[in-house]
Amino acid sequence: MPVTNVRGHVMAVLSGSSTDADSALATPEGFDTHLLAAQEVARVLVDLLQWFSD
Repeated sequence: MPVTNVRGHVMAVLSGSSTDADSALATPEGFDTHLLAAQEVARVLVDLLQWFSD
């Protein structure tokens, strides 16, 4: 999942994996959770650490 700033520039990539074939990662809810995590990481990189700008 790309981690992007407000302008859509990719700052990082967030990935997840599981050895469980029935993992929640492979569900629509898992996708939404992964997307939310990427958005939260973006805010940490921009707002808290100030490594990137919007």
